[in-house]
Amino acid sequence: PLAQTDMDTFLDMYNINAVGALRVCKGVWDALQPGSVIINISSEAGSIGACERQQEYAYCMSKAAMNMGAKIMSNELAARPVKVVNLHPGWMRTVMGGPVAAQRTDLSVSPE
Repeated sequence: PLAQTDMDTFLDMYNINAVGALRVCKGVWDALQPGSVIINISSEAGSIGACERQQEYAYCMSKAAMNMGAKIMSNELAARPVKVVNLHPGWMRTVMGGPVAAQRTDLSVSPE
């Protein structure tokens, strides 16, 4: 919940999820040739329209920001033409996915 959100941790997550993707692309900018494809791993958590969450501000907002950055980059790179694609693999059966993800194999996805 917001009352318990540590803003320094929030900024770290934003820096990793949103700005990190841009840093990587900036680092390879000159190597992007026509036909290149940039693939970002996003999350349903970054969808504004589908959001039903009541917490996890940092994660959700950082993924929404990453999605917007990818859209702007897609607009910029369209003339080259370089494609930018965001994928969200679903609820992963990992530590981050939590113990319920391991139990709900009908709703979660194996990393393999």
